[in-house]
Amino acid sequence: MWVLFTLLTSFFNAAYFLLNQKMAMSVALFMVYRGWAVFFMLLPFAFFFEPIKNWEFYALCVVQGALVAYADGRFFATLRRFGAEVATSLQPFSIGITFVLWLIIAPSTIFVYLQQPMEALFIVLALAGIVVSVRLFNKSKVSMQALKFVISALVVGAICDIVNKKAMSYGQGDVVSASYFYVLLIALVAGVINLIVYLRQNGTLKQVVAKQNLKCLPVFLLLIGCNVSKNFAMYYAFNPSYVAALLYIYILWIAGYNWIRAKMVPDMVYNRMNVKAAALLLCSVVVLILAAD
Repeated sequence: MWVLFTLLTSFFNAAYFLLNQKMAMSVALFMVYRGWAVFFMLLPFAFFFEPIKNWEFYALCVVQGALVAYADGRFFATLRRFGAEVATSLQPFSIGITFVLWLIIAPSTIFVYLQQPMEALFIVLALAGIVVSVRLFNKSKVSMQALKFVISALVVGAICDIVNKKAMSYGQGDVVSASYFYVLLIALVAGVINLIVYLRQNGTLKQVVAKQNLKCLPVFLLLIGCNVSKNFAMYYAFNPSYVAALLYIYILWIAGYNWIRAKMVPDMVYNRMNVKAAALLLCSVVVLILAAD
């Protein structure tokens, strides 16, 4: 069952990114909606959850909201500039960055892996594969330009994963409530920051509430679909790392869609990812996720 929901999530992700790259709505305005829309959809359910008593939890949520506002904004700017295929092919780098950062923060983890030689060997091979994929991406001008443009967002995204892990540790007594307030507060903080950024870029409140923005509703419905199907996948999966590994198949959905469309529209022009580099990166990340779990 988890495989079905994970594949469904990957399909929603692919459609979400493909539609986003063609949206007329600016990245800054899209990020405003991405924060506030989620916040207002979740807010009515606040009374059904028990607030977390640790103030550190809320502090981390505020920090996370600021990090997410930057990382997501930068990624979607990459999506618009280089296309969904190239941008998403670089996303798995964040997994490798997260792994290395976690080893720096918790070096004792290294000794745990050394006690399991086979797993340690696969981890080393996976990290080597990620390094080699960078060199392969360097041979593609477009992919390398996109990587340089989005690398800061990938690093911040990796930090987000670590902050996420730390924040959720404060909700061990009630993970469901912690998850709810985590998403709610991040959406609020990201929404506020993105609104300030949008207004500073000469945007107006009138543009924010314009009726024409409703045309983008299908994109936000896909975002909701991504979150719901992923939650079900995590619930049914024996090991959440399996979901994380299989989820990246959305990169192949996007590449497949572009390939079919290019066959149907001969004059279609779009940026192609470096297939060898993307394949090596994807395989390396899957091995890293499964071996390091």
